[in-house]
Amino acid sequence: MVNETARHVVERYLNMEAPKYALLVDAPWGCGKTHFIKEVTKCEMDQSRLYLSLYGVHTAEQFDWALVRAMKPWTDGVAAKWTGRAKELASGVKVFGIGVDLTKVDLTEIGLMGLPDTLIFDDVERCGLDMNPLMGLINRFVEHDGKRVILVANSDEHKELPDFLKTREKLVGQVVSIQADVDAAIANALTKMPEGQGRTFLTDHQSVIKEIFEEARHQNLRLLMRAMRDAADLIDKIEPEMVAFTESMLGLLRTFLALHMAYHGGKITKEDVGRRTEIRIKRNRRLLDPEFQHPDFDPEKQSFDDVLWDTEVLGDELASQLFVEGYATCDQINIALKNTHRFAEPAQQPDWLRQWGWHEESDDEFDAICARIDARLAAHEIIEPGEILHVYHARAHLGKYLDDFDEQENAWFFCKYICDLIDEGKLPARSLGVAGFDNGYGFSLAAGTVVYKGHSSGLDKYSAFLANFMCKEMDEVLKRELTYKAEELMGLMSSAPGEFCRQLRQREQGGSYWNVSILHNLDVEKFVSVWMALMENDRHHAIVILQLCGDRVSTGQSSMEDEALWSKRLFEKLVEEAKKISPMRVAQVRRILQSN
Repeated sequence: MVNETARHVVERYLNMEAPKYALLVDAPWGCGKTHFIKEVTKCEMDQSRLYLSLYGVHTAEQFDWALVRAMKPWTDGVAAKWTGRAKELASGVKVFGIGVDLTKVDLTEIGLMGLPDTLIFDDVERCGLDMNPLMGLINRFVEHDGKRVILVANSDEHKELPDFLKTREKLVGQVVSIQADVDAAIANALTKMPEGQGRTFLTDHQSVIKEIFEEARHQNLRLLMRAMRDAADLIDKIEPEMVAFTESMLGLLRTFLALHMAYHGGKITKEDVGRRTEIRIKRNRRLLDPEFQHPDFDPEKQSFDDVLWDTEVLGDELASQLFVEGYATCDQINIALKNTHRFAEPAQQPDWLRQWGWHEESDDEFDAICARIDARLAAHEIIEPGEILHVYHARAHLGKYLDDFDEQENAWFFCKYICDLIDEGKLPARSLGVAGFDNGYGFSLAAGTVVYKGHSSGLDKYSAFLANFMCKEMDEVLKRELTYKAEELMGLMSSAPGEFCRQLRQREQGGSYWNVSILHNLDVEKFVSVWMALMENDRHHAIVILQLCGDRVSTGQSSMEDEALWSKRLFEKLVEEAKKISPMRVAQVRRILQSN
């Protein structure tokens, strides 16, 4: 049994008469010290044993009052009657057979006269008292009163660790450590969960929960139990037919627990949660470059980290909703999971994904998959860049096991296919400044990996060329579209200036023109005319618009060079037109421009 030795040590100490030394139970935060000591001492039922926490105690007076409050003096026994006897309090009463003038006596001294024989002080490392005064207060019970004193602490986290270690030698006669009883904690957490498919799934896979906890190596059972509680709530919201996909659900459970404990344990930030794909890709670079070590990679916790940064089942967007925003609707959860294609029968999965599982498909079924993909390629119907790359990669992967496969010919076919899409106007434009790591291309590309809809594959020299080629051409498509989009933006400036500003600002969701050069497509003279009118009717938005123009070119991005030249002409034209109105208008324009 876990902590059996520690249990024997505590029980033996409880049976000693005036041991003249304190017993220290020393273990990390969250490993179950409080639960353990309360269970062994039965202090919540045995009135001869008093438990109290020193958390938040900063003075000797607060220390004494904490003891008095722990004994509930104002609700039990003689002391409960004192508050209703104002006249007697003023004139004096008999307490424990002794006449006392309560106007001259510290009530805590009276309360402390009834302390039991065993005192348990928890959270010693969180006490606000300095080490020497605290140990002095506790020592009076050990040496002078002959009481049994049990200290519960996490020495490693003590703010005065050297002094604590030196001082405890004079007071503490024995130190015992305990380990996190993960089996008991898991069982306890399950009993507190409401009935549902979440509780059922966790109950059936307790070994997986224990495995993730042990790989995390923090020994904090509180973090585990909170993660389990929220995991059950998440699973309760998932459609039952999806929960039936056990392997995918286990992948989700592993990643959710790892991410939950790391985030709430302060090991990763909310920014890390939203960039897990990026971190995963950079960490994977070590597979291609053994000398590269990403700062987020801990070789001692490689297995745990691999689960933590896994985005194939729990992607960045859903993770941000669950952890950073703190809530995701049932629809958001189920849609995000369905988009991973991990919760569907093979026949329901897209062909580009099934192609990767060629070794699991029957010959007839795989021939049918290839025939459908070939037909779509012939009709130029596969236009999503990420899907194109995965079809290429799947064929290249299969080709490694074929005798007559030509990888160069395969790459050339897809290069020509992309050129055909460009000629026919079917290659999509890059999306506008969307949130996420793919920068609007529909797939992630960095450090030797391409990721599309949660599925990753390693880049080779051909796919790297194809990916970069598509990115460049998607940028060109966007540039051509911006000519028409600029006219729409110009219309917003006069009809809805607030929306105009919103389109230019950096946004987390929904996309914007923040990192897209577009203003150089606007006519400078028309812009100045609309702006001057705004200064008369909506000065606030007029000022904000001009400030945004300056902010956009001040970033120094090479992609904004055209817009920077346009802004220079704009500012010159604004001053020129302001001179036609009044010296005051010139001053106003110059002041706004200088604020940038």
